[in-house]
Amino acid sequence: NRKITLVSHPDLIQQVLIRDNDRFEKDSGTKMLAKFVLGKGLLTSEGEEHKRMRKNTSPAFNRQRILSYGKIMTDLADQQAAAWQNGATIDIHSEMMAVTSAIVAKALFNMDVSEKVHAIGDALEKIMRIVDVIRMPFSDIAMQLPLPATLEIREGIATLDKIIYETIDEHLADTTDKGDLLSMMISSRREA
Repeated sequence: NRKITLVSHPDLIQQVLIRDNDRFEKDSGTKMLAKFVLGKGLLTSEGEEHKRMRKNTSPAFNRQRILSYGKIMTDLADQQAAAWQNGATIDIHSEMMAVTSAIVAKALFNMDVSEKVHAIGDALEKIMRIVDVIRMPFSDIAMQLPLPATLEIREGIATLDKIIYETIDEHLADTTDKGDLLSMMISSRREA
């Protein structure tokens, strides 16, 4: 019972995300993700708050940093592919979750998650159960109930929070810029 529009032309993407972004708002599913999973941040904020956050994080997306993220992506994808054996059967979903988690952790936190990759993947799988809850009537209320899906979502969030907050504490203890988004944000906060 919903109308969904896919915007795929580069000019239209620029119009929606940059030129006229103040005329578009996030869908209810994204708002629910923001409220219960992602919190307030660049991906989930809107209006003036989004503009302020985008300005604060823009140094992380300069040409040099973007190039370094590309190198992280190709290096980790090559590493993952090198581990595969010819003729072997692999769970491609699990493998892609692992490489995606590794890329995000390295680019955002300069973190090697090889030891934690399965915990992160499991946590993300649990968090993605929110899609089931979003489809329920009164999904906002359903998220407050101890349903199997909501309990799994909370467990996944707790696992990721633990890993992320440990990483933030490590970054706060070390004042060097590691070339990641978190280092850049901590540095700009210290300067402010």
